[in-house]
Amino acid sequence: KEVDGKNVLDLMTLAPPEGSKVRVRAEGPDAVEAIHAVEQLVRSRSDED
Repeated sequence: KEVDGKNVLDLMTLAPPEGSKVRVRAEGPDAVEAIHAVEQLVRSRSDED
């Protein structure tokens, strides 16, 4: 399933099951920073478990 990261509702309804693989793609001048931010968010959320 593919969702638009600019659409908060799409992101909220994605809800991949634990252990799922998720591919994140970013384009544009801030792409690298965006990917790093998503990576840190995912890591911080997994540390809460």
